[in-house]
Amino acid sequence: MKIIKNILVSLGIIFVIVVAAISYIAMGSSSFKKEYSPFAEKFLFDYSQAWKISDVEGRLSSEFLADLNSMKSRNAISLFESLGKLESISDVEINQYNSGTNGETGIFIFKAVFNNAKTAVTLTIRKNNNGIKVLGLNINITEELRNNREIAT
Repeated sequence: MKIIKNILVSLGIIFVIVVAAISYIAMGSSSFKKEYSPFAEKFLFDYSQAWKISDVEGRLSSEFLADLNSMKSRNAISLFESLGKLESISDVEINQYNSGTNGETGIFIFKAVFNNAKTAVTLTIRKNNNGIKVLGLNINITEELRNNREIAT
């Protein structure tokens, strides 16, 4: 009987620890969203004004800047220009949140309305000792917009 009691107490302690860890992560995610969603929105607004990397270069991580030299990235940036300027952002959510020794990282997902299209945007941000930096940007370009861009060029 004593063994069963010890097993149940141990399981109870493990359950409390798991619940506490989940609560801690959920609070961190909510706090990250509240604190850094304005940064994400301002970044996209500033970038969309002319779609020039130089306008937002100080807010980009070194990894993201290195990736921008690829042909795939240059083609994506060219397609981004066809969106026009950002008009509004809505439904901002955190898709994934991590907190560790290299800082906090959050993946924001939101709807964006540009002059020429409505899209879904994914923006990854890291906060660490070096400040707040954008690690990645994905704008869901529709096939129709892609085709219009190819016809226009």
